[in-house]
Parts: sequence; C-alpha cells; structure tokens
Amino acid sequence: MTGRLENQIKTEQKIKRTLKSLPQIVADFYYNISTSTEPKSCYMYIMIIKGFIEFIEELNISINDIDETVVTRYLKTKEQKTNKEGQVQSTSFSYRKVVYAALNNFLFYLKKKKIIKDNPMDEIKPIRNSDNVKRIRLTANDMENIISAVDRGVGSHRAIETQRPWRSRDKAILLLFIYTGMRETALTEINLNEIDFENNTFKIIDKRHKTQEYIINNRLKEALIEWIQDRELLLEDMRSDALFISVQRSRISPRAVSDLVKKYSKAGIGTEISPHKLRSAFCTILYDETKDINFVSQAVGHKNIETTQRYIVNDGQTKKKAVSLLDDIFSR
Repeated sequence: MTGRLENQIKTEQKIKRTLKSLPQIVADFYYNISTSTEPKSCYMYIMIIKGFIEFIEELNISINDIDETVVTRYLKTKEQKTNKEGQVQSTSFSYRKVVYAALNNFLFYLKKKKIIKDNPMDEIKPIRNSDNVKRIRLTANDMENIISAVDRGVGSHRAIETQRPWRSRDKAILLLFIYTGMRETALTEINLNEIDFENNTFKIIDKRHKTQEYIINNRLKEALIEWIQDRELLLEDMRSDALFISVQRSRISPRAVSDLVKKYSKAGIGTEISPHKLRSAFCTILYDETKDINFVSQAVGHKNIETTQRYIVNDGQTKKKAVSLLDDIFSR
C-alpha cells in the first residue's frame, strides 16, 4: 500500500467517526466536497464545522436560524488559542483563513440546499493578513543550527537518552525538508521501497496528485542510510512500508513531524517553526542565491511563481538599498 493511500484511509476513518456525532447535513456536505478536495483539507473543514455546530448548540440556535451575527461571533472565538503552557496567543492568519473558507463553503452548501435563505458569509469581509505580522526569515546558518540541535539532543539527560535511538530519523527528516522543501504530509507518505539509492532519487505523489521527483545528495544519502539501518533494529520483527516510523512503530503522522520540527528549531534557533516555515526557508535561501524566481518555483514544485513569491521572505533592506542606489544614480 502506498503511503498516500494509507494516510488517506486513516483520514477518512477519522472523518467518518467525527460525522457520527454531527447532523446529517454535515455528512452530505462532506461527500459533496470529497471528490474535489484533499482528505486532509476535508478533515480540517469538518472539524471547524463541528466546532461551529457545537457553538450554535450552546447558544440554542438551530442551523436554519444562522445569521451574520452568529457567524461573526464564532469567527471571533477563532482569533485566539491557548497553548500547551496555558498561555493565550493569537492564531495564525493561515488558520483563520481556513476557518473562513470552511464556513463559507458549508453555508453556501446550506443555501444551495435551501436550509438557509442567505449565506451570512456574503456580508462578512474575507480574512486579511495584517501588515504588522513579522515573518521569520531563516538562513542557511539557522538550518545548520537546527540540525546541530539533533546531534546535541534536547531537554534533560533522560529525554536525550530517549531521543538517542531516534536521532538518525529526526536528522533525516530535517535534512529532507531543508534540501527538498517538500510538504510534511508528503514526507510522511514516503515508503522505504520508493528510495532509489542507485539513481539517488525518489518520487512522491504530492498535493493534487502531482508527481514530484527529488534528488538525494551525499549528505542526505548518508543520513537516510543511517536511519534505515536504525529503523530495522527499532522495528525488530514488526513490518512497516513507511520510511519514517513513530515510537509506536507505525507510519509517523504529520503532527508528530510538526512537533519534531518545533522541538529542534526551538533548541537550535530559539524559535518554534513549522515544516511549512522550512519550506519557506527553502525558497528564500534558493532565491537569495540565484535571484531566479522561476528556478525556485520549479524547485519547490509550485504551479505558478505568484505562489513562490509569497513564500520568499525578504531581508527588510529594500528601502535602504533603494536609497543607496538612487544616491549613486544622482551623484554621477
């Protein structure tokens, strides 16, 4: 079984378990979007709609009576979250954008089915990114510091000893992100037999069923070989198709990979970052080196360069450079 199919089945099972506690119209909505939407996105939508259903039930409001005020109040609750340490913090722009999209799609479906007269989202402005949000610009040196954190270990002596058997896995995962810029879900779906060391390549089925081929350089090859050797010892008599396994000896999940990246980035550079930020760093570092947006777009597997441009974090020196250039021009 391919890693993609394995993940898809697991996600669909989670969706179906969630739907059992929700009104039939939510299940109808899911089956309506499932043919054109990735399972992971479907699951996110269903979980957001589940939260919305629970919200209106607490207010003793039926689906038929949803209006702009109710939706706005729910959107407001999604602007903040409580982290593991019990601290309240703002949610990300990307998360709030997904919440908006999920509700908009669901309420549009309710209107189409004549369950509600109007879609309240038509009166609510789309979520906009704040100009004051500071984007993290990661350098090649930052990447090396994150890798060094794997070699050192993170936390107490006991925690470091627990990490030791999995160190080669964690290092291989981080190097894959750094050298390919691939998505976390795609990384978890790689099977062992898809790694071709003879030609130093591997292929994955990425978002929207697009095939991506990646090159394995010497550093990545050494890391993968070391992990595969450790993997066999960790599995013992158990069997798994997955290249990367969890401590439970099953295919590692995207969430576990995300937690892993956050842990080592916090230890390495003092800031928790996500696999998506590593993808952004891949684009930024390549662009800094080449100044060729088309090259970067092809390397990261984007369909158009507009998407790639959003991934690149500038160095904040544009105005300073502009003044310097103009000073040179007018002093000629």
